[in-house]
Amino acid sequence: SCGLGRPEGTNEPLDHVATECELLEHLALRAAGAPASEGAPDDADLPGGSPEAAYGRFLSGHAQAWMPAFAARLAAQSRHPFYRAAAAYLGALVG
Repeated sequence: SCGLGRPEGTNEPLDHVATECELLEHLALRAAGAPASEGAPDDADLPGGSPEAAYGRFLSGHAQAWMPAFAARLAAQSRHPFYRAAAAYLGALVG
């Protein structure tokens, strides 16, 4: 409903954490005045009627339901400092 789709020739699932963060980035940029990409719905056609509302709905209604726990598990189980840092950053953003 926000215009997110998988480009032709890719196989990354739409429910991948990176894809969902890209959707939040896209909505934040639109809320800041960036133009919609080709084929994306108009602001009024987004959930809640604006990029800000769509961002809030996605964050509180979906991302915050699982991303904080995912970030905590990633930080606890990762042996690589990059992924521990990425997990801490994700947890701070959505927690």
